[in-house]
Amino acid sequence: MLIPQPSLQGLCRVGRAGGLAVALAIVTAFGLSGDAGAAPSRLLPNLHAMPAQDVRFGTATIDGTTHTVIRFSAVSYNDGAGPLELRAAQHPPADGNLHKVSQHFKLSDGTWDPDADPLGAENFVWDDGHNHFHFADYAKYTLSDPTDPDAAHRRHGSKTTFCIIDTTRIDTKLPGAPKKAEYRTCGALRQGMSVGWGDRYGYSLPGQWIDVDGLTANGTYVLRITVNPGGRVAEADETGWDGNKSELEVCIDFEAEMVAVGACGESGGADEKPGKGNGRNNRPPRGTDQEAINGGGPGVRIPNP
Repeated sequence: MLIPQPSLQGLCRVGRAGGLAVALAIVTAFGLSGDAGAAPSRLLPNLHAMPAQDVRFGTATIDGTTHTVIRFSAVSYNDGAGPLELRAAQHPPADGNLHKVSQHFKLSDGTWDPDADPLGAENFVWDDGHNHFHFADYAKYTLSDPTDPDAAHRRHGSKTTFCIIDTTRIDTKLPGAPKKAEYRTCGALRQGMSVGWGDRYGYSLPGQWIDVDGLTANGTYVLRITVNPGGRVAEADETGWDGNKSELEVCIDFEAEMVAVGACGESGGADEKPGKGNGRNNRPPRGTDQEAINGGGPGVRIPNP
């Protein structure tokens, strides 16, 4: 028995009909449902703090008096879906030394959201000497004794950043991360941090310390760094902002003015005292800190870890 074969013309008709059916299905699924025309979403940054680096004793002038301090370098970085971008309303600021700044957002379609979030002038201070705005209280520093329930030995420091820029490459394999720094200068009107990049503040810069004058209890302390502690800039949702914190155990001998990374007894020292130097596993990531950017010297090129 012979089985009838379709003609070439019939196959063409079937092919055209099949294509139309597929096209109609796509239109029904996306066009008519409205999904294809959905508004693009904001790509939020997600800030984190690396553990303190280059921890050491030093001095700082506070209210005209020299104080003993613990100095350290700090790196904050962004592993979110979009950059952190801050833009000033005008230059110079209209309201004295307070600067009106807004946070701007990149959208999922590659454009920028025309609607920005105003952050308030009280959060940003204009610096005539540096010719750019400072983000007030961008990071919070705390040194505490974990065995002290009354927190009698707890000390706080607060950092006012000179600016926010890309200084340190962290992970440029993240989606949306540029291979080269996009925020390279402390602009008067625009600052930010790219996806996969960090901003490093060297230990010698102003504010990179915690005042320990009067502390005498040697032992293990916890040095905590929190970025965006007040939640002033919008980020990806993080419960209690725990993702913005880092903690580092350090062993401190106040009399000898020695500090090392790690709990006492683990940092290379004898008799519950820290070893010499800055301890182990405390090398910074590759990049350039803000030493040169903020007028603090020739700049520091950070070696590979």
